[in-house]
Amino acid sequence: SRDNILRLKGDLESGSVRFVYAGQSFSQEQVRDDLAHRFDQFQVHEQTAQKLSQILAARQKNLNAAKAKLDEMLNAKRALEVEIENLQARLTMVEVSKTASHIAVDDSQLSRTRQFLDDIRNRIDVEERTMASEGALTGMIPLDEPESGDLLTEIADYFGDGRAEIEELLATATTATEANQ
Repeated sequence: SRDNILRLKGDLESGSVRFVYAGQSFSQEQVRDDLAHRFDQFQVHEQTAQKLSQILAARQKNLNAAKAKLDEMLNAKRALEVEIENLQARLTMVEVSKTASHIAVDDSQLSRTRQFLDDIRNRIDVEERTMASEGALTGMIPLDEPESGDLLTEIADYFGDGRAEIEELLATATTATEANQ
């Protein structure tokens, strides 16, 4: 944890040659190696959590967009159904009038309209299937080697040690945490 990393860092900065933890004695090199390992793990866990949060946000955004698109398509489908009913009623009226007056009516326009509505329905179906199959996210492979430098300086920079504004924020957060307990 962050506290353990900072504790080990502080111990190393003290300049001691041997350190005792849990009744066992460790050399400065052993403590430095353990600190480096802990710090690497801490950074990996923190970066993983950030990436997972980004993935979750992206998936939620895609889901919201898909829901909005689906609502839009359902509204369009309802409008088309109403239009079809109106066209069907008009056709029925024309057929009734045709039978009554024996006037020949050209229904090719109606056939083209039906074909047009079928095309629209097919496009909506294709869009629905396309939206259902999209959205898979891929993992990320780190391509750059991490920069290596002075471990103690890197940890101090990472946690903001020695910067007054960071120290003040940490003190405020610690006080707030203790007050809540």
